[in-house]
Amino acid sequence: SMLNVNGISSSMHSVASIVLGTLGAVSKIDIQGCNLAETLKISATPAVQGSTFVYFPTADDFEVSGAGGLRVGLFGTRRSGLTLSNGLNSNITSPATSYAFISGPTAGFSVGGLTGGADGRRLTLVCGVGQQMTIVNSDASSSAGNKITTLTGANVVCRATNGIAELIYDATSSAWYLLRAL
Repeated sequence: SMLNVNGISSSMHSVASIVLGTLGAVSKIDIQGCNLAETLKISATPAVQGSTFVYFPTADDFEVSGAGGLRVGLFGTRRSGLTLSNGLNSNITSPATSYAFISGPTAGFSVGGLTGGADGRRLTLVCGVGQQMTIVNSDASSSAGNKITTLTGANVVCRATNGIAELIYDATSSAWYLLRAL
């Protein structure tokens, strides 16, 4: 079995744990030749109290595969800022986190589409500007694969104070789906 973290490789032979030291941000974890009949546990001790133990920003950053074909995608719940503008915001570059706090608009604004979709990826948008946020259903200005489907067939208006939109990406339909809006 082989463990590779950020290009640093180490053989694993019935080892209870491998100490890799302080690596900073881990961009890739690759485990090969594991017996999936046994329990595989990946954990880390945070350098700063309250930080995320193990964080995978996209589903492609964590994969366990073998005879069972198990694949797990995880997204850490970390906050990031997302600056938008008044009016329609199409093809927004989505943050690497699963929780984005919106700033910028000084009047009503709308979200038409987001980049960075990966199957099962969830993204929560929180309006922190006290302006009305509208989620646009199938925005014509957004590229295919970035559009949002609201399931009502119409635009959905979130409340002005602390409005929230929860989205999930479906790779089969190449679209974000609005799960909940407040």
